[in-house]
Parts: sequence; structure tokens; C-alpha cells
Amino acid sequence: MKDSDGLAALRCWPVEVELAGRSYRISGRPAIDWILKLAYENWLGIVPGMVEGDEIDDMIESGDISLRALVAAGRDATATATGMPWWAACRLVKATVSDVELVGALVLAGVDVERVSIGAYVAATYRLMMDGRDKKQRASLDADITKVPKGIRTEELYDSQKAGQQFERAFARQRTPQ
Repeated sequence: MKDSDGLAALRCWPVEVELAGRSYRISGRPAIDWILKLAYENWLGIVPGMVEGDEIDDMIESGDISLRALVAAGRDATATATGMPWWAACRLVKATVSDVELVGALVLAGVDVERVSIGAYVAATYRLMMDGRDKKQRASLDADITKVPKGIRTEELYDSQKAGQQFERAFARQRTPQ
């Protein structure tokens, strides 16, 4: 898939999210922790739901953070964790939760949602969905998966460079003793 980062699929990386001028951390989690949140686009389940600590909850209670900012942060976290635009990741997850044959193929392929990253899960789903399609069918499916949803503003578009930088920061922190 164009504008995707395959490194996200390699392990359950921690994800850094920017919110109100600060950086917050979501620890590396397996796909199962993300799947229902992405299938139902439950952005608050990601931010603040998966973020370490209670600081964001305190900002919500005090009214210092907007719902729009929380949704944007959840979408950014999804893009970083999956290595692709959040809407593509959501479409791939929705495809699996609504198709027992696709879930079966993932299981038979050895995808264990308790162990693999959400990036690996959506990459495996994408690969299975592309299997057996000719070039024209692949291009059509790719267009369907990556089509920007209506109402998305330009500043919300997936920025592979920004996602890569966020990933690299998280990777560097992972390698640095704390």
C-alpha cells in the first residue's frame, strides 16, 4: 500500500501522541487491544483510554482539552501504530471483524492477535485481501481502502514523514535505558 510504513508491523511498539503541547505514551500493545477500538472508531478508547497515566483525564475534567483534540490524537496514534492512514487501518479492521472467512485465513496464517502488533494485523489483512487479485482488482481494492473519508480536513491527512518521525522517536526511547 502506498504511503505505508512496514516497520510498524514488526513488533508492538510504544506510541507517542502529542496533545496540548505535550507528549504522552501508549505502551506497546498487541492487536487485540486495538481491534474493537478501530472497528468502531472509538477514538476516546485510544486517547485517553490507552495512554499511560491519568493526566489527560484530569485535563478533560477541567475542560482544558477539546473532544476534537482527543479524536485527532487517537487518529494520530492509530496512524503511527499501524504505519498507514487511520482510515485505511479502520477499513482493514472492519473487514476482518465482519468476515469470518478473512478471520479464519488470518488464524490459519498464524496471526495471533494476543501477540502481534496492530500494524502486523492490518498488514496481514491487507495481504490476504490482495491475494489472488489481478493488477486491476488490486488497484481498485487499494483505492477503496485508501480513499480519504468525506469531511476530513487537509491537516488531518496522513503524513507518512510525521508518522515515521513519531515512530523513530518511540524506537529511540525504547533503546535508551530509562
